[in-house]
Amino acid sequence: MNHAHRMEEVDFSTITACGECCDTCDKMKAGECLGCIQADGIVPEWADSGRCRIHACVREHLTQLRDQYNEISEKIDLKEN
Repeated sequence: MNHAHRMEEVDFSTITACGECCDTCDKMKAGECLGCIQADGIVPEWADSGRCRIHACVREHLTQLRDQYNEISEKIDLKEN
């Protein structure tokens, strides 16, 4: 497979939990929405349910993973000392 074109560099910090990028959203450009990352998933699209369920799920699980990582890191540090 020959890839004659170069892929644009992607800023993954702008990719939302569902894989979208709010930077290109017309509602965000018009000032109608802050963007899912900036608004912590509380955006007009999800006004009826409060928060985007995908965003909330990923946020919860990332927190759990971060806590587990920190716990493991502390155990490794204790073994090395």
